[in-house]
Amino acid sequence: MADTFTIKQGDTSPALARVLETAQGPIPLEVGDRVTFSMRRPYGGPVIVDRQPCQIREGNVVVYFWHDRDTAVPGLHEGEFQITRADGSIETVPNGGYLVVNVVETVA
Repeated sequence: MADTFTIKQGDTSPALARVLETAQGPIPLEVGDRVTFSMRRPYGGPVIVDRQPCQIREGNVVVYFWHDRDTAVPGLHEGEFQITRADGSIETVPNGGYLVVNVVETVA
């Protein structure tokens, strides 16, 4: 089952917080690692969030803080995190699909 995050159209809260993991378990993050978040419309649609920086918090929690333009378009979106290690190696999570971001349309 895909991981789904739901937020209302135009909202900037709550932030998107995740412990990044693969089928082998949580991914340890090290000092010097950088994590970004990207999101697009499904099936190769336009990119809405393009490699925006995330905070790395204690316990390997990664947090992306939304901008109002990120949630302007209602519907399902595909998201992913990219870890760039201090040595330059790159890992994308999830590596077997996407995080589903459901932007729910507002009433007015």
